[in-house]
Amino acid sequence: MGEDCGPGGVQTRTVWCIHTEGWTTHHSNCPHAEKPESQRRCFKVCEWHQELFEWAVSEWGPCVLTPHLSNEVKPGTAACVTAQHGVQRRAVLCARKSNRTAVTERICDFFSQRPAAEQACLIPCPHDCVASAFSHWSACSRTCGAGLQHRTRAVLATPMYGGANCPNLTQIRTCRNPLACPEGQERYRYSLKVGPWSECRLPHSKAVWLGGRTTVDLGDSVAERNSVEHRSEGARRRRHHPHHHGSKTLDVRIGYQTRQVRCTQSDGRNVMLSLCIHDNTPMTFQSCVMPRDCEMSDWSLWSPCSKTCRAVDLSPGYRTRTRNLKQTPIGGGKECPPLEEKEACNIVGDLLPECPRFVWKSTDWGDCQVAPLLSQQDRRQDKLSALCGGGIQTRDTYCVQVPDDSTPHHTKDVSRPVNSRLCVGNIPSSVQPCHIPCPEECLVSTWSDWGPCLHDNCMEPQGKKGFKQRRRQIEREPAGESQSCPHLAEAIPCEDPICFLLSVTSEEPCVPTQGPCGPGTQNQSALCTSTQGEVVPIERCSENPDPSPLPCEVPCPGDCVIGPWSEWSPCTHSCSTKHSEGRQSRARAMLALPGEGKKPCPAPPALEEWRHCNEHPCLTFYWEASPWSPCMEDSSTATLNATSSWNGSPTCTVGVQTRRVSCIKMNVGQVIPKRCPDSSRPDTIRPCLLPCRTDCIVTPFSEWTSCLSSCFTVNATAATQSRYRIIIQRSANGGQECPDTLYEERECDSLPVCPTYRWKTQKWHECTLVPESVRQGSTGAGEPCGRGLETRAHDVGR
Repeated sequence: MGEDCGPGGVQTRTVWCIHTEGWTTHHSNCPHAEKPESQRRCFKVCEWHQELFEWAVSEWGPCVLTPHLSNEVKPGTAACVTAQHGVQRRAVLCARKSNRTAVTERICDFFSQRPAAEQACLIPCPHDCVASAFSHWSACSRTCGAGLQHRTRAVLATPMYGGANCPNLTQIRTCRNPLACPEGQERYRYSLKVGPWSECRLPHSKAVWLGGRTTVDLGDSVAERNSVEHRSEGARRRRHHPHHHGSKTLDVRIGYQTRQVRCTQSDGRNVMLSLCIHDNTPMTFQSCVMPRDCEMSDWSLWSPCSKTCRAVDLSPGYRTRTRNLKQTPIGGGKECPPLEEKEACNIVGDLLPECPRFVWKSTDWGDCQVAPLLSQQDRRQDKLSALCGGGIQTRDTYCVQVPDDSTPHHTKDVSRPVNSRLCVGNIPSSVQPCHIPCPEECLVSTWSDWGPCLHDNCMEPQGKKGFKQRRRQIEREPAGESQSCPHLAEAIPCEDPICFLLSVTSEEPCVPTQGPCGPGTQNQSALCTSTQGEVVPIERCSENPDPSPLPCEVPCPGDCVIGPWSEWSPCTHSCSTKHSEGRQSRARAMLALPGEGKKPCPAPPALEEWRHCNEHPCLTFYWEASPWSPCMEDSSTATLNATSSWNGSPTCTVGVQTRRVSCIKMNVGQVIPKRCPDSSRPDTIRPCLLPCRTDCIVTPFSEWTSCLSSCFTVNATAATQSRYRIIIQRSANGGQECPDTLYEERECDSLPVCPTYRWKTQKWHECTLVPESVRQGSTGAGEPCGRGLETRAHDVGR
């Protein structure tokens, strides 16, 4: 339900309490803290939202076999004809087109059907292992009597997609030679014994490492020498040498391992290998990765105990410590132990203080205010709306009950306030200092020198008109309610503009043309750059003359010594008119007089130079920009306020700001835009971030206060009880407003009228003589006359 498009709608549902057997019961029988929400905000979809949202899908994942049900044929029981059935999955989300953040899928579902998140796919049929035919039987292992012969076959294709594994690749059978063995030899049977591989070890000093191969001497038991190919990780690009064995900087070290291969006869004696096998001897060595155990850092300090007070359940707390992995195990090294250790702490709960059942809470800080710190006289004299500087912020504090661990998370955030007398300890501060920045004007630097005459757009140079420009920088942004900064660029029209500049980068030493001193030349190096400062080929600066060698002079001994030229003085005028033009000068001093017969000093007029400056006419143009408008929502990219992005973090609406830009002629006013260079025109629109919508958050109502009496007296006012709730966060920027009712009061439930009581008496009874024994403490008989007593009954009447 909602009148406007967007997130302003409301959804409601009915919540009721049911018995575990299914019948409805009174709501008081269900825990109030576990009651689901009966109302929530929702997004109302309108037609124009179709331009803002769309379905976003990821790439299809890998094809995996579909799980088979119990009544289906399992893989392998039926012949696969072409392929096996599988399924592919992908992520499907409803996203905003502008910044790809995720929103509720109901928005996109309103306009188009949700794209499929799964699709069928095919996996090739299982490929069984394919082996070649067996080779011919080898020669008999013995030349007389009974022996052994074998044959082998190779793997042509490995099994794929769950196909059958490869069969046995070797077969052995007995064979008998027609020649009988000499007496005593035929009774023995021979068998090949292959021992286990030894531990991986590094080559010893006899190893020779050449070209990545190692020759290992296996001793007298093996008559032949074998070679081990040495490989190292390409990322290391480092060759291993015997003296590097102990270096821990190498992650992987290649070693070798051996095994014993021998031929034994039936009586257990070792005999020649030729009696057991005639083909290639089984491998007696192989390369291996040197094992390295897992290496761990030292344990960190124990974390604080998770329980520092005694709870109702008396369960102990826990503390943990961690360590980091320094070296992963390689080559079958010792595996890593756990990285985290946990142990119980504060087991003796009786020695701990009891956990607080009630704690102090506080609301958000309010706005910074300066006015409360002013005296009455200051308030009358100053304009309160423009106050700045030091101020104060306030907030409310209240007491709440600590929720149990079984309480749902969403009910823990905002707890019901209780009587403040239940909380112990210091009350959180409700006042803190703050500061409101005072307005500051924009501060800009001085103007730079006028630049060369350039085309406004070198990509499309037009005509022979250009601009010279000068700029200044912002040194301090305006603050507070100050206006925007003044214009930062000025331009003047000029003739014969260029697009590339030839600038001198260095000057070589002066080289005399005759002898070691006297007149000479000085070469210069130059670069051709674009108007943006990028270096381009020197041919682009063909319109500018190449820097020619400059005339110079190396002083000879005894000549007049003249100092260097000073800097040019400031120009006398900023521009030129019919009646005035700018001039500037520079000078140099005479440092030493010449010797006899040496080069004399120049005349005094030669020690000073003048030149014209700022020869451009006094026609300056600049762009003037008005202050930026307030941030407004952009209808073309309007999106939800405070929606969720892909990672679940809240975002705010992106809006736009606009301003008016005009071309101004100095001391004249606004002119047509083409009089100002378009390249320096300020932006007229920019994105901005609208303030996030903030909903009001209030605590639940406190419990009703107890009635002070159990009845009421006649003509007395009715007894009342009250409850309250506190605003934790106030609404802002169009968020849900706070409720009007923060305090409620009601009469106590129908109390009975308090009863009133008074004494009631009966008539006196006859006078009864008091016995003498009673009067005197004796046991004598009573008298017929004398002093007596009259009695009457009394009770309390209503």
